[in-house]
Amino acid sequence: MATTTNYGWTTPDNTAYVKDGASAIRSLGSSVDTSLFAALNGKPAGLVLLNTTAISATANTTISNVFSSTYDNYRITIDGAVASGSVATSMQLTATGTPAATNYSNATFYVNNGGASGINVSSSGQTSWSLLTHDTTAGNNSMIFDIFNPGLAKRTVMNLAGGYIGGYASFGSFFHNTATAYDGLKFMTASSTFTGTIRIYGYKNS
Repeated sequence: MATTTNYGWTTPDNTAYVKDGASAIRSLGSSVDTSLFAALNGKPAGLVLLNTTAISATANTTISNVFSSTYDNYRITIDGAVASGSVATSMQLTATGTPAATNYSNATFYVNNGGASGINVSSSGQTSWSLLTHDTTAGNNSMIFDIFNPGLAKRTVMNLAGGYIGGYASFGSFFHNTATAYDGLKFMTASSTFTGTIRIYGYKNS
C-alpha cells in the first residue's frame, strides 16, 4: 500500500480497485485528522484568514463584513506603497460601509530617519486613527495591527507596529471611545493613492 512522503498516511495504489475508493478516502481523512489533532494539541488553528484585499492606485478603500461576534479579536496586515512622496495614512471603523467619524484617540511613538529620541504623539477626539506614513517603494512599507472587540458593542482598542525601509517606524495604541459594533474598516491616504494588500485574520476564541 502506498503512503505519503512526510507523515506516512496510507493512500491507494495505482492498481487498487475502484470499489475500495470510499474506504481509502476515509482512511486518508482519518490519518490527516489524527495528525493535525496531535500537532495542534487538540486545538483548532489560532488565526483564520478572513479577507484579502488587493488595492491598486486607490485613495480610499472600505472593507466590509469582516468583523462580527464570531471572533472577539483580529490581526490586520498591510503591505504596499503610495503613488508619490511619503504620504500619511489613516483608518476608520465602519458599519455597513458607513465610517464612524468621531471619538478616535491614540498614544504613539514615532522614530524618523533613525532619530534616537523619536516623537511622542497623543491625541483625542479625532475623526480617524492616524497610522504610519507610507513611501513610494512597494514592499518596503508594512503595518501590523491587533484590534480588539471591533465586532462587539464595546470600545475598540488597537495596537500597531510598522515601518518602512526609508527609516520611519511607528508603535502605538489606538482607541475608539464609542461602545458600538462595527463590521469593517476604511483605509485612507492623505494626498495620493495606495497600491498594496490588506489581509484580515480572526483570532479563534477557543
